[in-house]
Amino acid sequence: MNNASQRLKDLIANKLPVHTEQRAQDIVDKSFQQEQYEEKGTSKWKGRKKEEQPGKEREGRRALLVKSGRLISSTIAERRGSEVVIGSDTPYSQVHNEGLKAGKGAGFQMPQRQFMPIPGESNSELDEAMDKFMDDELDKIFG
Repeated sequence: MNNASQRLKDLIANKLPVHTEQRAQDIVDKSFQQEQYEEKGTSKWKGRKKEEQPGKEREGRRALLVKSGRLISSTIAERRGSEVVIGSDTPYSQVHNEGLKAGKGAGFQMPQRQFMPIPGESNSELDEAMDKFMDDELDKIFG
C-alpha cells in the first residue's frame, strides 16, 4: 500500500472519528453554556416558570437544566469504532432534549431544551466542521 493510501486509511479510521467526537462534545458543552442549541432557526431555551429556585447562578438564577450537574456530566460524545455517538444515560435527557411528556399520570409537556443532536438529524455546525477538517486533511495528503 502506498503512503497516500495508508494516510487516507488512517484519516478515515482514526483522525476523523477523534475530531468528530471532539467537535460533537464542544456542541453539547456550548449548548449548556449558552442555554441554546445552535442550529438554523433555534432560539434560547424557554425559561422555567419559577426563576427563584436556588442553585447554580446565571444572571441571578440557577442555570437551566442544571440542578445537580448530572445531566451535563452524563452527556458525552464517544467513538465506537469509526462511528461517533452522542448520548446520556440519564432517564430524563431525552425528555428535555426532545420536549416530550414528563411526570406521573397525565403528566405535562416538557418544553424542548435541545442540547445535542436528535438521532437521525444532522447538525450544520458539525457538518461544516467535518467538511473543513476533511478538506484540510485531504490537502495534506494529496495537495
